[in-house]
Order: sequence, then C-alpha cells, then structure tokens
Amino acid sequence: MRRQIFTWFIIFFCFIFLFIRFFLGAPIASDSLVSQLNQVRKNYGLADLKENPQLYFSAGQKACDLAEKKYWSHTDPSNHPFDWWITKAGYHFHLAGENLARNFKNDTIMITAWMNSPKHRANILSKDYQEIGIGRCGIYTVIHFGQR
Repeated sequence: MRRQIFTWFIIFFCFIFLFIRFFLGAPIASDSLVSQLNQVRKNYGLADLKENPQLYFSAGQKACDLAEKKYWSHTDPSNHPFDWWITKAGYHFHLAGENLARNFKNDTIMITAWMNSPKHRANILSKDYQEIGIGRCGIYTVIHFGQR
C-alpha cells in the first residue's frame, strides 16, 4: 500500500513538472536580462521594451520546442516560422522579431554575442519594437520582440 502511494506521488509530481515545462513554457527569464537589454537600448537613445506576457509565453514555448526537438532554427521542423509561435500565443502584431541563444554562461556574455551579430543587434536596437518576452528551457534562450 505504501509503495503504491509513493508511486502515485512520484507520477503526480512528474506530471506537474512536465505540464509546467511543456505547456506553460520555460521559466521566465530574470529581470536582469530585460534590464540589461533596456540599458543597451538607453545607451543608443531608445525607449525601454515593455514586458508582455503573451511574448513571454511564445518565447517559452519556442525555447522548450528547441530543447525537445533538438533543432536550431527560426523555423521549426514542421516548417512554422518564428512568428507562428507569437500568433499562437494570441499576440496580434504589426512587426515581430526573434533572437535565439544557446549554451551561454551568463546574460552579459549572451548580450555581447548578440550585439556582435548584425541581425541580432538590429532586433535589440530596433526603434520599431515596443514589447519583449523571454523564454528559457535548458540551454536555450529565446527572445520575442513585438510591435502591435
């Protein structure tokens, strides 16, 4: 009887963990990453990006999809472009962008790498983006940028 209760207890907590990880997205990134990105933008005379829960959700979903399916692309294995994740999360946008990262030791190093990449830098410094969402899953970080 005790063994059966213990088994059900383990199954229940595994289910909760998997539900949170795969259906609610990766843990939300620390305020530190958003703060650092907004500081970079301020250094260039740009407005802060506002955090948006729908973009956090879409970025978290994409990060977990990258981790689960082991691909590295803005287009998923089903040929959905990055903005499919944003639309799926219910964010209706005029413009959208995505930055991906993996295997970075800390946010500062990751931001430096993005700033050294012309396309990633353009997303971070775009005056057109107004909102941001960040998702992490394992070694993957995804940022979704948006303008409604």
